[in-house]
Amino acid sequence: MTTIVSRPQLKALGARLREGSRSQRGSVLSAVLIMVAFLGILSGALMTELSTNFLLSTDMVNRVAVEATVSSGAELALSQLQSTSLDAACPTSANTTLNNQTAIATIANCEAIGRSSQALTPVASGQSFKVDGAHVQPTGLDDYIVGDSGGNVFDFRYGNAAPRWTLALGGSVTATPTVMDDPTDPGEFLDVIPASGPACDPSSFCAVVTSDDPSSSLPVPQCTFGSPSAFESQPAASRQFPSVAFAGNAVGDLYAIGVTSSGLCATNDQISAGHPIVAGPVVFPCVSGCGGKSADIVMVVTSDGSGSQVLSYTYTSKNGFANLASLTLPRPGASGIALDGRVLPARVAVSFSGGSVALVQVDAKATPTLARSVALPAAFAGAPFWCHCPGGLNLIGVGGDNGNLYVLDTNLATFATYASGQAIVTTPAADAMGDWYFGADDGLLYEVAKQNGPSMVRVATYGSAGGPILGSPIIGACPGGLCLYLGSADRSTYLMTLDARSAVVTSCITSAPPACSGTNPRLWTSVEIGVTTNPQTVHVEGWSYYSP
Repeated sequence: MTTIVSRPQLKALGARLREGSRSQRGSVLSAVLIMVAFLGILSGALMTELSTNFLLSTDMVNRVAVEATVSSGAELALSQLQSTSLDAACPTSANTTLNNQTAIATIANCEAIGRSSQALTPVASGQSFKVDGAHVQPTGLDDYIVGDSGGNVFDFRYGNAAPRWTLALGGSVTATPTVMDDPTDPGEFLDVIPASGPACDPSSFCAVVTSDDPSSSLPVPQCTFGSPSAFESQPAASRQFPSVAFAGNAVGDLYAIGVTSSGLCATNDQISAGHPIVAGPVVFPCVSGCGGKSADIVMVVTSDGSGSQVLSYTYTSKNGFANLASLTLPRPGASGIALDGRVLPARVAVSFSGGSVALVQVDAKATPTLARSVALPAAFAGAPFWCHCPGGLNLIGVGGDNGNLYVLDTNLATFATYASGQAIVTTPAADAMGDWYFGADDGLLYEVAKQNGPSMVRVATYGSAGGPILGSPIIGACPGGLCLYLGSADRSTYLMTLDARSAVVTSCITSAPPACSGTNPRLWTSVEIGVTTNPQTVHVEGWSYYSP
């Protein structure tokens, strides 16, 4: 069959064919545009990713550089702590520059501690140790000497647990012994030991003088210097006359004793102070008003129930004692003294059993004047301790029967306190870092420190002894670090060795040393440095790295 198409139908078909061609060309163009747009999106995403990664990489590099600088500051501070002996003040800061940035590390809460052990080690056994021992350092000697109520005397190389010698005198040791150079035998020493009992025969009380040759196992008794009453305070060696020691007794007699290793104790001179001598004698070289002659200034504190006095004398080998000056103190019942130095002028802190502390200024001519006094709510059985503390601070510490340690400045304003809850009847001690130590009736040795605010915090307790601490802690440098000796009512003397240092170190980026300006970040770490066998050992107790 044949189909016939009219002209109008042919025109319409041609039009549709032309429209289809144009439609096909439009679809191709749209596809191309879509592909270009997609490629643009991919390119933009890629560039954004590359830019982000670049920025992140730059930030990471900067962060690593900052962390390295901050860490270097902390490491420098740790190195400083490693190289600082325990008997020296802690460094306070360290600055370092790295990666064109400055970091400052601040060292805080820096204290000596007993890391290897916190137990008190008994080193001497006898009778009750009621009087203080002494850290004695005449020429070539560094020892601790102490006596007990049974008349036994012990001498230790400072820091040793075994005594160098032990001497049994019988009776009782009535006050702290002293040790002086032997003027007739260089390299040997004379021990002056206040005592009572058989060693004093025919007197009831005396000062026993022994000759101590370090190459021998025992000191050799040389002579006794008899007294009508007990010597209740530590004797003192002359500063100008090598063969003279001074001692004062409980009825107020002050003696200049000629002591040699020849077997004789002679009375070079004697003067009455009028009342019991409870502190001193303290001896200064005469620097003013002596007419160019060799002379000692000898100062004592007397006290009874009615009053207390500071008395000063001159002493010369030709004329003996001469009255120089006196000062009536504001309270009776003086219990002990502490000095800020061994030359005049000097300041003297005096404690009182009724609960007061006085500050006395002694001028270059040995004239004492009362600077000030303060009443505190405690009784003080022990003497004060004068601390030349870090930062140039002069502080006076005293322990009370109410269990409080009071630390005063030189205006006698309260600088810090610590309440132990246990009676303190001894003299406290302080180390070069400004930490304070005291023994209490609970048999513990306390270490406390001032950190923020007037109340002190407990660093550690060491112990415990089997009875109240009656012999004041004596602190000093020793081969293991810092050593403390103290005596107890339980018939033992104890040794505590502090062999490490604890500290908190913070390090941050700063543009204005020595203070951090708030620029981040900051590194914090708590460390303990040292053990008995290796003072360089570092133990990291905790750390954090943060941006405050």
